[in-house]
Amino acid sequence: MRFLFAFFLILVYQLSFSNTFIVGPNETYLTPNALYQANVIGSGDTILIHAGTYTGNEALAVWR
Repeated sequence: MRFLFAFFLILVYQLSFSNTFIVGPNETYLTPNALYQANVIGSGDTILIHAGTYTGNEALAVWR
């Protein structure tokens, strides 16, 4: 029981400090480059990119 409680606390802690960013035509960030250039991405963040064609390669070197 203690292990389960500790696991739950660690999970909640990790989720509380991460963000999810959505990239797409009708979103705050229209392209992956726009999200990168906004300089808001941190360790542990999740980036969801809608299907589509995104042009420009200024920031593609950092998307590894």
